[in-house]
Amino acid sequence: MENNSEDWVTQREAAEQTGKSLAAINNLVRRGRIASKEIYGKTLVSLSEVQAYDVAPGRPPKNPADKTRTLNAAFKQAIESGRKTRKKKGGKR
Repeated sequence: MENNSEDWVTQREAAEQTGKSLAAINNLVRRGRIASKEIYGKTLVSLSEVQAYDVAPGRPPKNPADKTRTLNAAFKQAIESGRKTRKKKGGKR
C-alpha cells in the first residue's frame, strides 16, 4: 500500500479520527500489523492502514448478574428436587 505524506499521523490523531482506542493502535504498531515510522520521537502511523485494519473486539465484560442467576436457578432446582445443597467448607486445609 502506497503512503503519501498526508497519510501519516500520530497514534493519538489516528485514534481520534478512526474511533479506535489508542491502546489498540499501539498494539497494532508493536505487533507490526500496520506501517509506522518514528520522527523526532513521535511514532507516526499510516491513517489509511489504521482505517483498513479491523480491530477485533476484546473480551466481553463479565456480568456478575448472569452468574448469580445461574447459581440461584441451580439452588432452586436442587431444593425443588429434594436434594440437599452443601456449602463450601472454608478455612485452612
